[in-house]
Amino acid sequence: MYRQKTKPSTKHTITFSTNENPNIKNCKYKRVVYVMNNLIEDLNKRLTDILGIDCIGRCKEKNTNEKFMDDLVMKKILTNLPEFNQSNPLYSYDCFIDNNEEDIKKFQECFNIEEGDLYTTKNELMKTFYYKNVKCEKLNKKKYYDLDRSLTEPIYPIYVISYSRFKTRPLTSWALCEMKQKHYLVVEKKQYDNYTQYVNTYTTILVMSDKYDDIKYGKNGGEPVMSSTCVRNFVWEHSRNNGDRRHWILDDNIKRFVRWNKMNHIDCISPMCFRSCEIITDRIKKCLMSGLSYKSMCPAIDTNHTPVILNTHVYSCILLSNEPNEECYWRGRYNEDVDLSIRILKTGSPTIKLNMFLCDKLETGSCKGGNEEIYSTGLVSSMEEGMKKKYDYIYNLHPQYIGNRPLKRNKYHHDIKLCGELGGLELKFNHIEYQKNIYEMLEYFGDEFITNEYGLILK
Repeated sequence: MYRQKTKPSTKHTITFSTNENPNIKNCKYKRVVYVMNNLIEDLNKRLTDILGIDCIGRCKEKNTNEKFMDDLVMKKILTNLPEFNQSNPLYSYDCFIDNNEEDIKKFQECFNIEEGDLYTTKNELMKTFYYKNVKCEKLNKKKYYDLDRSLTEPIYPIYVISYSRFKTRPLTSWALCEMKQKHYLVVEKKQYDNYTQYVNTYTTILVMSDKYDDIKYGKNGGEPVMSSTCVRNFVWEHSRNNGDRRHWILDDNIKRFVRWNKMNHIDCISPMCFRSCEIITDRIKKCLMSGLSYKSMCPAIDTNHTPVILNTHVYSCILLSNEPNEECYWRGRYNEDVDLSIRILKTGSPTIKLNMFLCDKLETGSCKGGNEEIYSTGLVSSMEEGMKKKYDYIYNLHPQYIGNRPLKRNKYHHDIKLCGELGGLELKFNHIEYQKNIYEMLEYFGDEFITNEYGLILK
């Protein structure tokens, strides 16, 4: 059984019941049922035969990706890359049944619900489920590996910044070691001895310079920053001094990297997740910032997504330009990545975030170390006070682009108005222009859109 939280909607759904005039508020059971295209006729027949009513499924597919790929510039930017196919149409039903055993049995029979899957929550509302065998082939137990590492090796260096998470190897470093990817683990001098145990073939410890303790790097006005801003600026200058055109800067609490395709989240034990982002970024003129989306924000079966998101905020897994541009410089105590994204977008430069590959990051404040102390202990008396300070800080910097979106774990959480739904449209439509990628080894731009797996194998 597969479940996903869904928003109430009547636009693409029909409602049916085991009686003629259902009183939805008094119904004990509710299920939102998603059905794949190849099973819709069978289900409609079953509903008609068992419930005695005519049922017509309404297609939920919005063809978002198809419309997105009609743009010739995007075709050129996204061709010759791993496949992203989320186009399988789903049909949606809102189902309501009354509180009696006969109707419940009918409901179970219609949708092949086993007894163990029939359940209620505290408010006696049945949640989402999917008609039997509706998902594409289950691949969640398989992983993507390299067949030819020369095709997937990242061009730009990878830095993982870590603070007070040395009891075990930081999650991001562990994930990179599993894919045999070399990276820097960047730490403060006072914690260097704690991290040396994690040096290996793929991990190099990099100690932040003392100069980043001065007012230019380590303070916000008159008070200490006490955040990752200092080390982020150190990384930016370290990479720039090495002559790199860009660099990766990753938080240390990313559990894994996954490929999203054909309604599956599949572990990616290959740096192709980074290489794909580099290829796309270098194909976009004046793109200063890019990165990977969060797995938590991209449900596996969601068809309303495109391979990339344009002109939006990028966080936690960031590919940043090393151009001597003031807007690429980190500042402040809270939400440094949000602030940086907005400042870059305000210059007219585009940003891009990948959906074809995702990072599985822990929620902010859910584990000790990192910035957790500035949200809960170091400068505040409680997590709520820390999250309020965090929200107020970014809101005061960019009031026209920041809203409040409360979460379960905290009352205050920023909502970035960059994607067009809430505002910030002038940033959403920053110009996207194709340019030749000087690092691309397998460039091919024919008349047809093609995909290229770069030797990735699934096993």
